[in-house]
Amino acid sequence: MADGHTGLNLPEPPTITAPHVSLEQWLNKLFLRFWAQPEARIKPTRAQNRGSHQRGKERLAQP
Repeated sequence: MADGHTGLNLPEPPTITAPHVSLEQWLNKLFLRFWAQPEARIKPTRAQNRGSHQRGKERLAQP
């Protein structure tokens, strides 16, 4: 595909093997993190949310 319309001189795309492997590993990590570990998806309680929010504000207030 020519890049005359965009005005960009892009190099040839790399071989698909390396990015495909890293993408597959990334998707596997994502899958394991969100679907294979249901306990990781449990939302914290409102009190925990409020506490973490307060800590964040305190951290922002520090110089």
